[in-house]
Amino acid sequence: MTNERKQVPSFGTIERNTRIAGDEDLHGVDRYVEVARGMFNERNFDTMTGLLNRDAFEKHVNSFIESHPDEAFALVFIDLDKFKEINTRYGHAGADEILRLVGRGIGAAFNREDEATSRIYGDEFAVLIPKDCDNEEVPSDLRIRGEGNEDRLRDYIVETIARSTFEQLKDDELSEQELEKVKKKLHEALKLSVGIDIMSTTDSKGEPLSKLLMRANERMFRDKHREKPPVVLG
Repeated sequence: MTNERKQVPSFGTIERNTRIAGDEDLHGVDRYVEVARGMFNERNFDTMTGLLNRDAFEKHVNSFIESHPDEAFALVFIDLDKFKEINTRYGHAGADEILRLVGRGIGAAFNREDEATSRIYGDEFAVLIPKDCDNEEVPSDLRIRGEGNEDRLRDYIVETIARSTFEQLKDDELSEQELEKVKKKLHEALKLSVGIDIMSTTDSKGEPLSKLLMRANERMFRDKHREKPPVVLG
């Protein structure tokens, strides 16, 4: 899970504190650490995608706002346009697999310092992108600097998620036939509606996540009616 270290409080404190039991009880200590780690992950991560759950994402956003005064940042709301059709065509297990693959792609695409990714609910995802994030692949005129470039950012984000999702497939050791089947499903699944709201940490301080995501959510719904180019997975 690439996002665990950067997006939630360090688990290392728990591990260090349990080592005081001594070597003779090391097995019991390791078991305690394993159980505690499982509880920690269950509280903070979505079990299907490995992304932050909504509560942990809200904590990360609030922490980012507190620690970055007077900075611009973006909240991105993402929805899978064809998820109901996918659920009908491939069943719950097939739809869950699509959510896992897309979630993995989103997480891999936005895992740099201070970035955060979350499965908010169902087929809805959210991303926090900080100002001038440390991503040399992003053209300088598309980085988060202030309001005004949301449309171009939207297209770039969709392309990035599609590319990342495909790149992650290469680690699955699929046969050529299996890969083609998965790519066919992803061509449907990666028809995304995306809403972006670029805001200031100063104006956002103390606001609940539901309010912070409101404009991004509204823009995502408007994006559903926009004609979208076909997804290129490589």
